[in-house]
Amino acid sequence: MDEKAAERWDEIRAKGRNHFIINTGVIRWGLGTAILFSIIVTYMNKGAAGITFTDQDFLRNFIISLIIFPIGGYFWGAWMWKSQVKKYMK
Repeated sequence: MDEKAAERWDEIRAKGRNHFIINTGVIRWGLGTAILFSIIVTYMNKGAAGITFTDQDFLRNFIISLIIFPIGGYFWGAWMWKSQVKKYMK
């Protein structure tokens, strides 16, 4: 980890582990992935002309994704935190 990255990590670390996990894992990764996944699955099933955001298939996929991916994002964020701490300690 170079000096600039170490300084950035100090700023992130100062906000705390929970802030990092919620912000990076749950919100950024979890919600972003849920939105993308829902759009891609609906597109694959219905084609470009069939995508509407009021479509029941899209809404079902989106609601399920909003539950599953943020949970996965929590664990991904925790793993990334642990990984970054190890990298910082070297």
